[in-house]
Amino acid sequence: MVDHAPALFLLPCGDPKCAGQEHDLTADVLRALRSGETSFQGEDTCQGSGTPGGCPRVLRFEAVASYRPNSVASANIHQRQSQASSAG
Repeated sequence: MVDHAPALFLLPCGDPKCAGQEHDLTADVLRALRSGETSFQGEDTCQGSGTPGGCPRVLRFEAVASYRPNSVASANIHQRQSQASSAG
């Protein structure tokens, strides 16, 4: 694992008739990772064309992340756990 690296999460549209569009999951994935989420999900609607009315494809994803014990995301997880236990 690395502490810092550029990231880009692009997946091509699964419809062969779609005119060159892709699903950009970068913002959703990075938001979840920065907040220390250990599992997250999301979806992205294709903005492509190629069929009347646009591309109907929606990509739904689920992800699981693990973190180094001394990472910023790990600290965020422990902070949320501490807040939850002190609130309950």
